[in-house]
Amino acid sequence: MSTNEDLNHKIQLSYSKLGKNLSTISSHWRSFLSDLHHAKTKRTERILRNSESIPEFIERFSITGGESISAGGQASSCSHQNCSHRSKT
Repeated sequence: MSTNEDLNHKIQLSYSKLGKNLSTISSHWRSFLSDLHHAKTKRTERILRNSESIPEFIERFSITGGESISAGGQASSCSHQNCSHRSKT
Protein backbone atom coordinates (compact mmCIF):
# COMPACT_ATOMS: atom_id res chain seq x y z
CA MET A 1 0.00 0.00 0.00
CA SER A 2 1.13 3.50 -0.67
CA THR A 3 1.41 6.15 2.01
CA ASN A 4 -1.80 7.73 0.78
CA GLU A 5 -3.68 4.42 1.01
CA ASP A 6 -2.27 3.81 4.51
CA LEU A 7 -3.46 7.23 5.58
CA ASN A 8 -6.93 6.63 4.10
CA HIS A 9 -7.12 3.26 5.85
CA LYS A 10 -6.15 4.82 9.21
CA ILE A 11 -8.75 7.56 8.72
CA GLN A 12 -11.43 4.96 7.96
CA LEU A 13 -10.49 2.99 11.09
CA SER A 14 -10.59 6.17 13.17
CA TYR A 15 -14.05 7.05 11.85
CA SER A 16 -15.20 3.48 12.49
CA LYS A 17 -13.99 3.65 16.11
CA LEU A 18 -15.54 7.10 16.51
CA GLY A 19 -18.86 5.80 15.18
CA LYS A 20 -18.80 2.86 17.61
CA ASN A 21 -17.93 5.16 20.52
CA LEU A 22 -20.70 7.61 19.61
CA SER A 23 -23.15 4.72 19.33
CA THR A 24 -22.11 3.45 22.77
CA ILE A 25 -22.35 6.93 24.30
CA SER A 26 -25.77 7.42 22.72
CA SER A 27 -26.96 4.08 24.07
CA HIS A 28 -25.72 4.87 27.58
CA TRP A 29 -27.30 8.34 27.42
CA ARG A 30 -30.69 6.90 26.39
CA SER A 31 -30.46 4.36 29.20
CA PHE A 32 -29.59 7.10 31.70
CA LEU A 33 -32.53 9.26 30.59
CA SER A 34 -34.86 6.27 30.81
CA ASP A 35 -33.65 5.49 34.35
CA LEU A 36 -34.02 9.15 35.32
CA HIS A 37 -37.59 9.26 34.00
CA HIS A 38 -38.42 6.00 35.82
CA ALA A 39 -37.00 7.33 39.11
CA LYS A 40 -38.91 10.60 38.75
CA THR A 41 -42.14 8.71 38.02
CA LYS A 42 -41.63 6.41 41.03
CA ARG A 43 -40.84 9.40 43.30
CA THR A 44 -44.00 11.19 42.14
CA GLU A 45 -46.08 8.05 42.71
CA ARG A 46 -44.61 7.68 46.23
CA ILE A 47 -45.36 11.32 47.08
CA LEU A 48 -48.92 10.99 45.82
CA ARG A 49 -49.40 7.69 47.64
CA ASN A 50 -48.18 9.17 50.94
CA SER A 51 -49.98 12.48 50.63
CA GLU A 52 -53.30 13.32 52.21
CA SER A 53 -56.22 13.84 49.85
CA ILE A 54 -57.85 17.27 49.79
CA PRO A 55 -61.21 16.03 51.16
CA GLU A 56 -59.39 14.27 54.05
CA PHE A 57 -57.47 17.46 54.80
CA ILE A 58 -60.63 19.60 54.75
CA GLU A 59 -62.44 17.15 57.04
CA ARG A 60 -59.55 17.00 59.51
CA PHE A 61 -59.02 20.76 59.39
CA SER A 62 -62.70 21.48 60.05
CA ILE A 63 -62.75 19.07 63.02
CA THR A 64 -59.53 20.23 64.69
CA GLY A 65 -59.45 23.79 63.43
CA GLY A 66 -56.07 22.91 61.99
CA GLU A 67 -54.43 23.18 65.40
CA SER A 68 -54.20 21.17 68.58
CA ILE A 69 -53.81 22.77 71.99
CA SER A 70 -50.71 21.78 73.87
CA ALA A 71 -50.46 21.32 77.65
CA GLY A 72 -51.48 24.42 79.57
CA GLY A 73 -53.10 26.05 76.57
CA GLN A 74 -50.05 28.26 76.09
CA ALA A 75 -49.30 27.36 72.51
CA SER A 76 -50.88 25.40 69.73
CA SER A 77 -49.12 23.49 67.04
CA CYS A 78 -50.12 22.62 63.54
CA SER A 79 -51.72 19.19 63.33
CA HIS A 80 -49.91 18.32 60.11
CA GLN A 81 -47.57 15.39 60.44
CA ASN A 82 -43.91 16.42 60.72
CA CYS A 83 -44.82 20.12 60.89
CA SER A 84 -42.87 22.39 63.23
CA HIS A 85 -45.31 25.32 63.01
CA ARG A 86 -46.15 26.76 66.43
CA SER A 87 -48.19 29.83 67.28
CA LYS A 88 -49.22 31.65 70.45
CA THR A 89 -52.87 31.39 71.54
